[in-house]
Amino acid sequence: MNANMFFPLATIALLIGGIADNARSAADVEQTYQGIRYACAGVSQDSRDDPRWQNYPAKFVFAGGGGSYLGDVTVSIDRTSGGTVFTAHCEAPWVLVDLPPGRYRVDAVAGQAQRQSFELAVGNNSQTERVVRFPDITN
Repeated sequence: MNANMFFPLATIALLIGGIADNARSAADVEQTYQGIRYACAGVSQDSRDDPRWQNYPAKFVFAGGGGSYLGDVTVSIDRTSGGTVFTAHCEAPWVLVDLPPGRYRVDAVAGQAQRQSFELAVGNNSQTERVVRFPDITN
């Protein structure tokens, strides 16, 4: 193979590799909502193993009635004393939120207005994980 063929092929290979990496991690981008960090994650095994997610005090895992992961969920979090502190729509099945310690009311909506609501206590030094099932959504 001569240099005239090698460099264009090498460039294409690098571009394809970069595009694949970006596509894989696109759901794992850390974002903010009114100063609160959050991430939508859990799509791939790499995402589920990502050590960044251990640093989030609140983790929501969404599942359908059959137990499979479920994405396309809107999450709203209010302080129990009143006032919305977080709202986001995520296509991925995990939502990680950097909430300060306290008590919250969480509303999650999936599918055709299927709603799950619950209270959540977030502590100082550990992650609070909540599996949220939508029994009427079969997957």
